[in-house]
Amino acid sequence: MAKSRESAELVAALMQRIQADIRFGAYDFGQRLKLSELQKTYHASQFHVRQALSQLKALKLVEHRHNCGFRICQQDPVGRDQLRHVRLILERAAVPLVFEQATADDIAALRELAEAFAAAIGTGSRQELALANLAFHRRFYQIANNQVLLDLISTLREQSYYSTTGRWRTLEGISASAADHFAMVDAIERHDATGLDRIVLQHIRAF
Repeated sequence: MAKSRESAELVAALMQRIQADIRFGAYDFGQRLKLSELQKTYHASQFHVRQALSQLKALKLVEHRHNCGFRICQQDPVGRDQLRHVRLILERAAVPLVFEQATADDIAALRELAEAFAAAIGTGSRQELALANLAFHRRFYQIANNQVLLDLISTLREQSYYSTTGRWRTLEGISASAADHFAMVDAIERHDATGLDRIVLQHIRAF
C-alpha cells in the first residue's frame, strides 16, 4: 500500500511539472512527446511518464494516437476566442466588487503576491511561476466575496493557459503580465475604478 501511494504521489508531481511546462511554452502545439526524452528531462521512469501523460490526456492537454504516441493537443482558435469572451464577462463583472471591498490588508497582500510572481520570473521554475500567478489572481478575485464567481473564474483561467495566444511563451510576455499585476494593485490603491477595469481588460486580451 505504501509503495502504491508513493507511486501515485510521484505521478501526480510529475504530471504537475509537465503541465506547468506546457503552460509556459516549453512545448509547441502539436509537438510529439517522446517518452525517452521525457524520462531524461524529468528523471522519471517510463511507467510514471506514461501515467502522467494519461492524466494530461484526460485534461485534454495531450492526445494519444495509435502508432504515433503522445503529442501536445493542437490549439483551437475558435474555442480560445469563446473562452476569452466569457472570461471578459465574468472577470469584469467581479472588478467593481473587488474595487469596492478591497481593504488596506488586501492591497498589501496583493502587492506581496505580485512581487512574488515577478521574483519567480528570474529564479523560479515554470511550476513555481504558475503557482505564483494562480495565488495572485485567486487572492484578487477572493476580495469580491462571491464563491460561485470565484470558482467559475478560476476554472476558466485554468483552461485559458492551454489556449493562450502566446504571451507567456516569451520572457517579455511574462514580464508584461507581472507589470499588469502591479498596475492592478496600484489602480485599487489610488481608487481608480476605471483604470482597474481597463487593466483587467488588457490583461485578458493580451493572454
